[in-house]
This record gives sequence, structure tokens and C-alpha cells, in this order.
Amino acid sequence: MSRRDRDLDREFDFHTEREALERQAAGVDPREARRQAALALGTVEHWKEEARSEQRGAVVDALALWGRDLKLALRGLRRAPGFAAVAILTLALGIGANTAVFSVVEAVLLRPFPFAQPQRLSYLWETDSRHPGSQMPLSYPDFRDLRQVPALAGAAAFTVGDLPMTGAGEAAHVRAASVSDTLFTVLGVNAAKGRAFRAGEDRPGSLGGRDAAVFSDALARSRFGSAAAAVGRDVVLDGRPYTIVGVMPAGFQFPLDDHEDLWTTVAPLQISTSGPPMTEQRGAHWLKAIVRLAPGIAPPAAAAQLHTLTQRLARQYRDDDAYRETRLVPLLANYTATTEPVLLVLLAAVGCVLLIACVNVAGLMLARALRRRGEFAVRAALGASRGAVLRQLLCESLAVGLLGAGAGLVLARIALIGLVRLGPTGIVRLSDARLSPPVLVFALGLALLTALVFGLVPALDLLRSEHGGGVAATMLAEARTVASRHAWRRVLVAAQFALALGVLTGALVLLHSLTRLVGVAPGFQPAHVLTASVNLPDARYPSPGDDAAFFGRLLDRLRAQPAIVSVGAAMPVPLSGNNIATSFDRPAAPLPQAEQPSTQIGVITPGYFNAMGIPLLHGRDFTDQDRHGSPEIAIVNQAFARQYLKGTAILGERLQPGISAFPGGDPIRTVVGIVGDTRQRSLDQAAPPMIYIPQNQVPFDGLILVARARPGAEAAAAAAIRDAVHGMDADIPIFDLKPMAAAVDSSLAPARFNALLLGLFAALALLLAAIGLYAVMAQAVAQRRREIGIRIALGAQRRQITGLVLREGLRMAGLGIGAGWLLSWGLSRVLASALAANLYDTSAMDPLALAGAPLLLASIAWAACALPARRAAAADPVASLRME
Repeated sequence: MSRRDRDLDREFDFHTEREALERQAAGVDPREARRQAALALGTVEHWKEEARSEQRGAVVDALALWGRDLKLALRGLRRAPGFAAVAILTLALGIGANTAVFSVVEAVLLRPFPFAQPQRLSYLWETDSRHPGSQMPLSYPDFRDLRQVPALAGAAAFTVGDLPMTGAGEAAHVRAASVSDTLFTVLGVNAAKGRAFRAGEDRPGSLGGRDAAVFSDALARSRFGSAAAAVGRDVVLDGRPYTIVGVMPAGFQFPLDDHEDLWTTVAPLQISTSGPPMTEQRGAHWLKAIVRLAPGIAPPAAAAQLHTLTQRLARQYRDDDAYRETRLVPLLANYTATTEPVLLVLLAAVGCVLLIACVNVAGLMLARALRRRGEFAVRAALGASRGAVLRQLLCESLAVGLLGAGAGLVLARIALIGLVRLGPTGIVRLSDARLSPPVLVFALGLALLTALVFGLVPALDLLRSEHGGGVAATMLAEARTVASRHAWRRVLVAAQFALALGVLTGALVLLHSLTRLVGVAPGFQPAHVLTASVNLPDARYPSPGDDAAFFGRLLDRLRAQPAIVSVGAAMPVPLSGNNIATSFDRPAAPLPQAEQPSTQIGVITPGYFNAMGIPLLHGRDFTDQDRHGSPEIAIVNQAFARQYLKGTAILGERLQPGISAFPGGDPIRTVVGIVGDTRQRSLDQAAPPMIYIPQNQVPFDGLILVARARPGAEAAAAAAIRDAVHGMDADIPIFDLKPMAAAVDSSLAPARFNALLLGLFAALALLLAAIGLYAVMAQAVAQRRREIGIRIALGAQRRQITGLVLREGLRMAGLGIGAGWLLSWGLSRVLASALAANLYDTSAMDPLALAGAPLLLASIAWAACALPARRAAAADPVASLRME
């Protein structure tokens, strides 16, 4: 029996007992009284059915009443198109902005990852105990040891890179992830066609001399026509033969912050031209790792087991792991650590915009209710109850809210297109933002909530004006009602300006940060510079000497091109997203390997500094004679000299960075030059210490070409780069051919995106607040036209009337600005913690923002009051009095 049936049974017993008692009171025998009561009520089931029928009828009647009132509300909006258009558009802007931002929040922060039980997945990072906040990759031996921890149900390692691909149509560059054979098992996903990797396929030649590869659905379809046709086909990646064993489902992506075309195992990375393979070097930290916690294991327990093992490894491998510790970061937090605060701040900002819109519409509804007070009095005189009048007001609010939500969804769809296009690449899953079912439910909830919020204001005012005497009493207390509503309008206008000031202050802080970032000197001259990546396949260029010879001939060809002023190559180049770090020693003051400091490395060719516009401050540049077999040399930047060589004669200093390409260990190098600093990772991070090494002494098989074109000849220079590379080897693809200015622009993109969005929301808040103040002041002038006419007739000067109106309007705005300024102090503290990583050389308590926002808002308030003030001053006293 359901709970509802039990309730009806109890209710039937109650009614039966009451009927019997009434008959006993009339003198009927108790037993007969019970029998008569049972006959009167019928059987339990019959009584239940009647009760349900009465309830259904009551519900139908209530819905009919609300439906009728809703029709009347829509009819009333048609009769007042100006009011309806302004109210609906105002709400559409607020609801549309909130829905668009919530769509991004839902896609980035709330939507589960498409993996099995994603809440049990975490990233495993190594940290340096001397720098607790650091996050560093693992070495393969460390990963192999750490994945044996009992708290882990599985672990996988991976790294990403670019590979040339042949054997599947035209030669192309592809984005590839080299992974352990456990990756797809740990994620809990399988291939849509074929299979994923099997155990043991991370060994070289595991498929009869070939290695295994898994393709993305997009790459399989573009190269072979379908996913099924790709399975079992052979391709050549970086000169090595592979067999495609599977194709992943459409839309699958991992790592989530990259777009991989295919996945290979780490097998190819086990081949090295000298020394042990990378998978056997405990000191080579180059892998990211993801782990799945065992069932019933909490993250702190897993972290404790990992810490215990890490301490043992640190004691066992003192040279490589002396200061290494581990840290678990949940999968979602790993990708949204910097994005989440920004999105939450933006969501709070659009929430303020929606509140301002609600307050604005509440003011419009209040003014409309004031004009309709006679209508309400007539309804009351004709017998309408207070509840009926309140229901009519709420139905009008509901109609405006639903129509505003419908228009807001259209605006949200348009805004989402702009958000996805303008958004920086670092926001994971931003491209997946859409008007999904949760977003539509959110928009409907906003519509109902906003209808309740701005519908309550006139309803409460109506109840206040009655004082128990019925709605008709409003006709006898007009002065009191007008004063009450004027007080309401003051509060509403002040609330709008307080909220607008909070949003404006945050926008000015981000804008100030952006202007500081734009003014940062990157350390090079990006104008007219082109970059292009070239990777040589190991099969055709197996030795370091082959790599050096190819790039030497290529640069000679490019130097002869008339469209190119200067050319060089490097790995990495600034702002490319790549970096090479290694430890180094100073023979003059040697340290144990675990104590050796770390530095960034740049492997470059002669001409690189000239092509990039990096100044050579002291000493000399590299030349073609600086090759293998000649004296080993290096160039350092100013940051390296300041941090590590202060107080020494820098030129001639001897260094031993941990990098080499030929047998014999890491050579000792002599510093022959000092160059200026460059921002390597991003414009908001200081230039790191760097050691530059000649490419001919440490040949890399993959370099980034840097060519400075003649002004206006960028297209010709790009064509010359393609022709030169393909003229030497037609199977080598060129990728990422783009202007260096694009890298600078990409580094500015997150800050520009944040400032642009918050700036747009602040502008929207200012617009709504100004419209609200203007509407209130225009209505106040219209209501006081008789008073103004009398004042002018009695000798008041026009400027006095103007000042009277301006003072009243600015007084309301000033109350809001004062409250908003106090609010801004509190918000600034929130911004300081939420956006610390997104502010450059600017504090969230920025004095310019805290002082400039109130001044700007006061200016807007003055402009909103100026037109009503001018109309009041231009009033004709005779006409005003005649109208009365």
C-alpha cells in the first residue's frame, strides 16, 4: 500500500468516526450510528475514489485559474508593447548571459569525463621537496616502481609529440601520444573497431618487427575512408613501421588538453643512439602518469603509500631521486586548477548582471502597478479577492520571465559561438559547451526564479498599501502609496548601482592586468618572423651527424632566398609550449648530482639570434665551425648569469650541462657569449636561466625553423620554406608554419579572454543600471510635472530645476555607489585568491580600479539623469498647470 493510500485510509476512518459521533449526539444508538455512518460514506474504495476525484477537480480548477490569468497577462503585454519589449529584452540579456556562461561551466567543470568512474582517476606528479608546489614528470623506472603500490588499481604513463607519417596517402605530420600499454585499461575505454594495446606491446617490435598504433576516428576516416578499413593497415611513423590494431570511438580524446591523432606505445622511445634507452634512465623525467585508485581506497591513503615508496626510492637512488616526492591530483582538478576560479568569477559576474536585470524589471513592474492602481481598486469593488489580484501580478511576472528566457536562449546560443571561437586553447572541453539538457533546465529555473523575484516587489508593495482594508483602500491613500513606491525605487536603483560597481571593479582589475601584460617585452622581435617545425625520421637519418648535415644544407638554401633576411633553427623557441630542462655542474665548484641546479636548454643553429632579434650583449655568436670535434662551447642568457655566475668572469666560465648526443658523456663547455633574456613559457612568466648549445655539437632530429622575412614578403618566405624542405626530402612534412606574432597573441589570449568577458558583462551591467536610473528619473519628472510647473511659475530658475532633478538622481546612485564600493573591497579579496594566477603585475586591490570604478559609474549616473533634468527645466508652467 502506498503512503497516499494509507493517508486516505486514516482520513476515511476520521470521517466515519465524525459521522457516527454526530448521530450519537442526535440520540442514535452507538452501534446503529456507526452502521449509518458507514452507509453514508460508502465503502473505503468508493470513498477514496471520490476523494481523489475531488482532488483532481481542485487541481484542474486551480490550473484553469492560472491558465486564465496567464492568458490575461499575455493580453495585457500585447496592450503595452513598449513595457513588454523593454522588460523581455532586459531579462533576455541577463538570462542569456547566465545561460551562456553556465553552458561553459557545465561543460568544463560539471560534466563527467567519458571514462569509467572518472572520480577514481588522478594524475600522479613528482614534486621537488625543496619546491613543494612544483609538478614534474616521472622517469619510466620511477613509474614502473610506483605503479606497484597496492592502493592503485592501475597506472599508465604517456608523453605527447609530433611525428611524420607516411604510407597512408600523402606524407603528413600527426599529433601522437606515446603511452604505456595500460593506458586504455586504466581509463576504462576500449577501441570502437579492432582493439586497444595488449600487455607487452610496449616492447620494440612486439608485432613481428612492427610496433602497435591506435588511430583516432577522425584520422582513420580521413586516411582510409572508415574506421573498420583502417584496422590491420600498416603505416610508417618517424621512419618506423607500425600496424594499426584499433580505432578509438569518435570524439575520444586523451590527454584532455591536447588533440591526438593517434596513440603508440613507448616502444620507439626505447631506441637511443648512445647510452641506455630512456625507459631505463631513472634520471630522465619525461613522462606524465595517470592512476586509478583501488576500490575502497581514499586519496589520502593512496598518497600515504606513495609517499612511503618515494622515500625508499630517494634513499636507494640518491643521485636521481634525492628530493623527489609524489603528489596525487584528481583528474578534474588537474585540468581546471587555473580555469575554475576564472569561470566561477565570470559566473558570479553574470549573476550580478541578472540581479540588475531583475531589479530593473521590478522597477518597471512597480511603475506599471502604480499606473494600474485604479484598475485594482475596480476589481476589488467587483468582488476580486486579494489572492486573485496577487495571482494576476505573478502571472504577468511569469509571462515576462518565460518570454525573456526564450529570447535569452537565442542570445545564449549566439554568445556560445563567440565564446568557443574566442576562448583560449587552454580551457579543456570549451569546444564541447552547448545548450545541453542541464543547461536548459538551468535556464527554465532562472526564468521561474527571476519571475518570482521581480514579481514579488509590486505584490509586496500592494499588500503593504492595503493595511487590511482591501485593495480599494489604495484609492484613499494615494499619497502614502506613492511615497512607499518612491522608497522602493530608491532601493532598487541603489541596488543596481551597487551590483554594477562590483562587476565594474573586477573588470577594471583584469583590464589593468592585461595592459601590463601587453606592455611586456618578450625579449625578441616577432614582427615579420615565421616559424615552422621539421622532424627527421630516424630510419633515414639514423645518426646525429645525418641530422646536423640535413639542417645545415637546409639553412644554406634558405639563406639564398630573396624573401628571407635571416634564418636559423632552434629547439625550443620562445612561447612554443616546448621546453628542455637539465641539471648542470660547474667544474670550478662541483656538486653531487642530486645537488646540481637545473636550467633550461636551447639547442640552436648559427643565425638564430639574428633571425629572432635576440641581442648579443657580450662575446660572440655560434658559427658553422662550432661542430662536433671542435671545442665545446655555450652561450648563456642574462638570467643565468645573474642567478648562477654572479661575481665571476662570465666569458670563459666552464659549465657541464647534462646533455649530449655522442658517446663519451656530457662534455664541459666554455661560455663564449651572453644574450638577452626571452620569455620562454608565456609572457606572464619571467625569463628563465638558459644555456644555448650549438646544434652541430648536440644534433637534434627535430627543430623549429625561424626565418625573418622582408616586410611584405611573408607569403613568399613561407613558400620558400616549403619548397626548400620538400626539395631536399619530399617525405618530410612541414607543420605549424605560422608567424611568430601568433605565438605572442596566443600567450595573451587567456588574459584577453578573461578581461573581454568580464568587461562585456560590466558594460552590460552599467547599461542596465543607467537605463534603470533614467527610467526612474523620467517617471519621477512626469509625476512631478505640476510641482515643477508651480516652482517655475513662482520664479525658480531653470538651473535650479536641473539641479533639483540631478541631486535626486545622483543621491540614489550615490547610495548604491557607496554600498558598492564597500562591496568591491570584499570582492577584491575574493578576486585576490581566485585570480592570483591570472593577474600580472596587478593586485586585486588595485587602487586605480577601486578609485576609477566609482568615478566612471558616477559619470554614467550623471548622464542618465541629465536628459530628464533637461526636460524638467524646459517644462512650460502654463501647460503643466493646464493639464492638471
